Amino acid sequence: MSSLGTPANAKRFMTGGPPKRARVERVRVVAASDLRAKIGGVESGKAPADRLEAALVSGEKVHPQYRRNIGRGAVVCWKKVPYSRGAWSEWSREARLNDYPVLMRPDGPIHLAGEHLSYLTGWQEGAALSADESVRSIAEQVKAKKG
Repeated sequence: MSSLGTPANAKRFMTGGPPKRARVERVRVVAASDLRAKIGGVESGKAPADRLEAALVSGEKVHPQYRRNIGRGAVVCWKKVPYSRGAWSEWSREARLNDYPVLMRPDGPIHLAGEHLSYLTGWQEGAALSADESVRSIAEQVKAKKG
């Protein structure tokens, strides 16, 4: 489960114009992961609504309040998403040694970033670290051009 801001599972954000007129809304975000096809009964062959129900039942085993904190939900079976073949990439030792450095080098103004170009594949932190590295690389290019 992911916690965004405070209170747990809630993120406060501003909507409705300038800050003095803005209203604060409470949004709950839960990111749950089912790494294998049948953990917690969330089989990929089930209909989306049935997979969501199975995920809620599974979550309630750890957090009894789980269901009441979920307004709506979606369950993604990544292996069923065309061209995805899974939720994240995994590097072989050979590809990490040979291909990874090539993808990390900018090609002129083109810089690649994403969790797949980090040592934390499959994690948002990996994507953020990869993006940070690309931004640093772009800054270095800009600085070098200026003199």
